[in-house]
Amino acid sequence: MARHSGTWNHLDWNFQINGVPLTDFNGDVTFAAMEDDWEFTQGQNYSTERSLHENRSFDITFPMMATSPQLDLVEALAVADKKIGAGPYPFSAVHLITGAAGIEGYKLVGQATITQIDPPTVGKVGAARNIKLHVDAELMWRGA
Repeated sequence: MARHSGTWNHLDWNFQINGVPLTDFNGDVTFAAMEDDWEFTQGQNYSTERSLHENRSFDITFPMMATSPQLDLVEALAVADKKIGAGPYPFSAVHLITGAAGIEGYKLVGQATITQIDPPTVGKVGAARNIKLHVDAELMWRGA
């Protein structure tokens, strides 16, 4: 098998909700799939049956810097959704692979609901404020 060498750069990611870029992170962005793609059932004779779920729902957490102006923009979207049902909002997460003519690796495009924005923590150092989204993917490529 050929050896693979690559470079990871967190700046090669592009996240947007309703056209608002999400960039002011104070920690790691995390993706959590709502369930596994496959479910397995074993019968009495030890035969195995598998069922494809291919659930395309994700919970994504963005730890934002406490001073980020993006918090105000996302909060305005959350308020509009709660008051007049303006959501869910267009969402995209794209990872550009550098060194390969800017080709796209991982890509998730869909509709996002803002499920929570953490309240501030008061201390000597600005703590992350998490923005939590529930995303239903319309297009997904889980490559590099």
